[in-house]
Amino acid sequence: IELAGSEKLNRGYKGRDAQTEFKKIQKNLIALTEVLAALQNETASREQSLKQHNKSALQPQQLMHIPYRNSKLTYFLSDVLRKYQ
Repeated sequence: IELAGSEKLNRGYKGRDAQTEFKKIQKNLIALTEVLAALQNETASREQSLKQHNKSALQPQQLMHIPYRNSKLTYFLSDVLRKYQ
């Protein structure tokens, strides 16, 4: 699997700056993956709850934790991600 930012490391940019950048990119991508997975789980549980209650008398949903603050990328994208959930 080719990871984001690793092309710099493969081309010989083995300085601390390239490694630090690579680690930051990976951290942000992992955080984004966690947010998308949590949003998907929340949507699935909401749909399942609606099916069980036959769409009558909707009760307040139990809020799930979405880890938007795990990285700057997901924090800045949180409004967009919520909107297109």
